[in-house]
Amino acid sequence: MRIQQKIKYDADVIIAGGGPAGSGLAYHLATAGIKVLVIEAAVFPRDKVCGDGVSPIAVAELQKMGITQTKKFARANEIDKVGLHIKGDKVFIDLEKPDYLPMHARIIPRIELDNWIYEAAKNAGAKYLQNTRVAGYSINNNAAVVQVKTEGESKKLTAKMIVGADGSSSVIARQLHGAKPSTDFQLLGLRAYYKNISGAKDRVDIYFEEHCFPGIFWLFPKGDNGANIGMAMVSETLPKPQNHVHQILRDHIAHNEAIKERIGNGVPEGKILGWPIRFFNPDNALTANRLLLVGDAAGLINPLSGDGVQYSLLSARWASDTIKECIVQNDFSAEALHQYRHRVDKEVGYDFALSNLLVQFPRNKSLTPVWLGFV
Repeated sequence: MRIQQKIKYDADVIIAGGGPAGSGLAYHLATAGIKVLVIEAAVFPRDKVCGDGVSPIAVAELQKMGITQTKKFARANEIDKVGLHIKGDKVFIDLEKPDYLPMHARIIPRIELDNWIYEAAKNAGAKYLQNTRVAGYSINNNAAVVQVKTEGESKKLTAKMIVGADGSSSVIARQLHGAKPSTDFQLLGLRAYYKNISGAKDRVDIYFEEHCFPGIFWLFPKGDNGANIGMAMVSETLPKPQNHVHQILRDHIAHNEAIKERIGNGVPEGKILGWPIRFFNPDNALTANRLLLVGDAAGLINPLSGDGVQYSLLSARWASDTIKECIVQNDFSAEALHQYRHRVDKEVGYDFALSNLLVQFPRNKSLTPVWLGFV
């Protein structure tokens, strides 16, 4: 006779992080009747530093959650034009939307976007522990045990598996990989909000400057007269010293004639905020026994554009497909969960490898004039 230990799980799946990847995954799993618990460090609605761009592909994912049918979404700035500004030259391009995608891109501040996805997941049945941080995890033969801290107290939660959706500084990813992410795969992003901005509400503007190439600067219109103005650069190519990196964005705003014209009488609204962006390292594992990484925690960010929202939402859906099958088979082994890694490699492996290659070449600053000639 075999006696099998009966475990009382707090959830089928515990997700660390309630951003687009975590809440997106929670939505897909909860709609399938899977018991989900999301651990979120802040309290919704909460902000995240970001460029706030939501691509047409990301919008298609939001449509699957019923978010694009809301009045709140209808008020978001629709983007169908882009302005490119390179060494004093500029060109404006009308953006074509592929027939298979429902809508153009949108600019949606993360304090709104993340809250919409959180509400969709909660309405689908997902549970949340807010104002709670994940401190670490352990895996045994029957469960994933997650250590969390809330209101100064520590406790352990048990699930059939854990998902790391806790961003570029992921506690889960760091423990899985045994080290911090390599700076070879890191961007730095800065963002400032402005109000009273003049100009088109349906056009984003991208600026390239020789001293900061291969980085980019942007102005994304927000609401009736606001804007998200920021930059993203490969960390190792930032001008030295980096301790005054905010000044790079301030100087761009003050001296670039094209953006000065676009800003007009606009004024800052709040402080310049920065965040690390760690893009895809193909050598890093995305799965292990009873564990899986999604979104920024998995490094699923395009290093050329800094776009992470699109890949957060896509990876959430891809992960849900794998996890649903694992639930059915009651198999949460590394081999079973590795199907998710196969999906990631199939969907974005080539694109990310090419993007990484294109980012690596311009690190030789002596070639910057050549590269800008091709941009």
